[in-house]
Amino acid sequence: MTNQTAESDVRSNPLYSKVVAQINEEKLIKDLTSYQLNRIKQMEELADEVSSSADESVRKVLAENLQENPRSVLSRLILGLDGLKAGNTDAEDLIVDLMKDFQKTARWPIVEAIAERILKDNAEHRAALHSMVEAVERLRGKKEVRPYLEKLASMDEQNPDPDVARRYGMLILEDDADRAGHYLKQAAESYARLR
Repeated sequence: MTNQTAESDVRSNPLYSKVVAQINEEKLIKDLTSYQLNRIKQMEELADEVSSSADESVRKVLAENLQENPRSVLSRLILGLDGLKAGNTDAEDLIVDLMKDFQKTARWPIVEAIAERILKDNAEHRAALHSMVEAVERLRGKKEVRPYLEKLASMDEQNPDPDVARRYGMLILEDDADRAGHYLKQAAESYARLR
């Protein structure tokens, strides 16, 4: 098979064509504030297609795009989600970095959507839980962050994050004073160790 034949086979692949079209479309977007939630959802669907595909040419074109444009939302999202399923730490860095970029631009619905997607694959992903707490608090209020703070607090029993323990303790103070006291004590001890 010649290189031209291989290239035409790759280009006739509908998934490859979709990804290339998305890459070209992304080049027209100026900054992160231009992204809408529905566009991110479309990218997540495309990430599912890429993950279920054995075609490495799609991953290769995304990796090339990432090298040319390190801030590419499309490449970071798709490669990040794809690699997260495989346990790739570099991919995890891509997706966490993308979430942080959207946090900086206060795109909370998008941060929540990406964090939800990560938590769907890994329910104990700390960065996603922290991002989810911040996004949900800003979108729906402090009372709604309870399940995420509880998860973080229970994950950190041995070495608690003082801010998480304090916030969770204060949140449950009225409902369960004994348990709240436990978390507030943990927070105080952690703060004391940090000094």
